[in-house]
Amino acid sequence: MNAPFIPAAAPVHRRRLSRIETALVARRNVLEIIPALSYRQPIVSGEMLIRWHMLADPGGMKRVMLDNVANYPKSEIMRRMLRPAIGESLFNADGPEWKWQRQAVAPVFTHRNVVALAPAMTATAERAAQKLMPGGRTELVSHMLTATFDVICDVALSGRDHFDATAFGAAITRYFQTVGRASLLDFLGVPPWFPRPGELLAGAAVNTMLGMVAQAIEARRKETNPPADDLLDHMLSAQDPETGRRMSPDLLVRNMQFFIVAGHETTALAISWALYLLANTPEAQERARAEATAQLHGRAATAVDPDAMPFIEQVLEESMRLYPPVGLLARNVVAEDE
Repeated sequence: MNAPFIPAAAPVHRRRLSRIETALVARRNVLEIIPALSYRQPIVSGEMLIRWHMLADPGGMKRVMLDNVANYPKSEIMRRMLRPAIGESLFNADGPEWKWQRQAVAPVFTHRNVVALAPAMTATAERAAQKLMPGGRTELVSHMLTATFDVICDVALSGRDHFDATAFGAAITRYFQTVGRASLLDFLGVPPWFPRPGELLAGAAVNTMLGMVAQAIEARRKETNPPADDLLDHMLSAQDPETGRRMSPDLLVRNMQFFIVAGHETTALAISWALYLLANTPEAQERARAEATAQLHGRAATAVDPDAMPFIEQVLEESMRLYPPVGLLARNVVAEDE
């Protein structure tokens, strides 16, 4: 009799970790800092250098992330880890700086625009499927990263002419292995302005990513008949409705960098974990296959198909519950709140 399938998981520590232990496990896998109680309680509190609260309650998250968002600015530790690559772009900004950038890029994510981009996603899915030979062995994450990178380049830049996907992917990996990880100095309370070792090791990776993005933007500026309605088109024309302010060249590069990295890696990880779970649960895999076969009859999915495949949607949502592509979001607290 085969042993039951137990999905991969980060270790759960059931005792209080010291400050040094916390720093070490965070370097290895940041999910290990989540205490066991957090998987059963809506909020868990503790102390290190400062008082902290770990929130898992949906209503509480809505309070922090939406209803009283001004009271919860983004964590300086997270901003420090991302700043070398994305500067003060949309994901790192707060307050009015965040608001005007958010308004500027909103049009590209309307339902109409997403549906218009669906054919590019379908074509990418077809190419990805052709590379996966039946009965063979393959490393799925790299295939999914390539596929989602193709999609985000079409969405953001109407193509990937100026990108070496292999070099760009290696730079992303290098970045998150160095500056994009929590530092022991963070947990010791060393001020953010003090250089972290990872920042010194990430220079080449940052230059590679930003260089490719800047090259793509410069090429677009020189085009006589540029494509319309991709993300870069909206970014180039975006301005603050109140002040008329436009994005500086550096802010434009940093925002495009953020959308390209975040827009393809998170999706690739979500799909990869879903395929991992299906590969290890044959009954669920067979049910998903039957649903897809009945709806698609051998063709790739289009924008209208997902609504007719509810089980596959459930698989994706359950995969993201178990393996969220972004497992933690950190905020500071300005004033007392309930």
